[in-house]
Amino acid sequence: MRIPLWVAVIVIYHGYAHGVELPESANPFACAIGFGTSTGLLHLCGIGIGFLLGFPGGKYLNRGFGALIALVGAAFRCCNVK
Repeated sequence: MRIPLWVAVIVIYHGYAHGVELPESANPFACAIGFGTSTGLLHLCGIGIGFLLGFPGGKYLNRGFGALIALVGAAFRCCNVK
């Protein structure tokens, strides 16, 4: 299956944006390792949360995780954490 050209363009510009925001003093290899590791961990978290949906009461756990994430985001916004 081939992806549409517009999706490929968005992906390329998204990667370019990450490259541009890289400070000159940073090690590009270390940053690439960090991006790859964090992306993999985010995927594993998503797979784990999706796996919970198969259990009885899983949708309530999923909603609880969503509420927890929203509360943490609100706390960061409210307390001006940077």
